[in-house]
Amino acid sequence: MAVYDIFKSENDIEMKDPIFAEEMAEPSISLEQKVKAHSLSRDRFVSIVCMRLFFVLLLSLNLIWIAFSVLRVFTVLLFFFNRNLFHKVMTKSWLSLKRSIVCGLSLFISLFSTGFGVMIACTYFVMYDKDGIEQCVPSSLQSHLKEFFKSSQA
Repeated sequence: MAVYDIFKSENDIEMKDPIFAEEMAEPSISLEQKVKAHSLSRDRFVSIVCMRLFFVLLLSLNLIWIAFSVLRVFTVLLFFFNRNLFHKVMTKSWLSLKRSIVCGLSLFISLFSTGFGVMIACTYFVMYDKDGIEQCVPSSLQSHLKEFFKSSQA
């Protein structure tokens, strides 16, 4: 494998070694290929911007869910005095709060790295909250996770 000095200009390379100059030279590209490459890069840019905007929308809705969950936990703590009812409602409220925080964290990370954010959410649901897979995880990922459970039980 050849080693290139990135600080040398193209003229220096051409004068010293014509073999490397041919490798470094840009291939001739037709006008049609340039237009096609430009439209592909523009389409890719638009899709990335749209994806980020949808994640921001989901994150803003998730912040509302977190606020509702926190409010629900405080309401249960303040107003439910019946021990059996308190335990039942508090368990659901606490679970909802945990799910909303994990989903919010994964959506925030997904703004920067989509795959890593999805991986965080799926890891939480696989390890700690298997019932949440059916309620929070998109159906396209549910089938993959259910196959994972089948293979791990065998």
